[in-house]
Amino acid sequence: MDLNINIDPEQINKMVAEAVLNSAIGEQVKKQVQKNVDELGKSYQNPIDAVIKKHVNDLILKCLISEHADLLKSKIHESVSGKMTDEFINKVMDAGWRNM
Repeated sequence: MDLNINIDPEQINKMVAEAVLNSAIGEQVKKQVQKNVDELGKSYQNPIDAVIKKHVNDLILKCLISEHADLLKSKIHESVSGKMTDEFINKVMDAGWRNM
């Protein structure tokens, strides 16, 4: 009776990793990792919280811009068009030429 076993390097690595994780050393590693993750959640300056807040703020900004873009454009146009006189444009151009 022949018994053939085919095991590739990836399977060996997986088995070794599982054996280490299931050993006493692996249990200590799991406890330390969990402790570190728990500590991240306790601090006032939680880095995960900061990432989530930034992402939510970006989403809100995108929504506001997409919903109110036309209104913003018209308000900016109203505000700027009254100030964009020929005299103002000439002053800006002169200042630009002087600073070159």
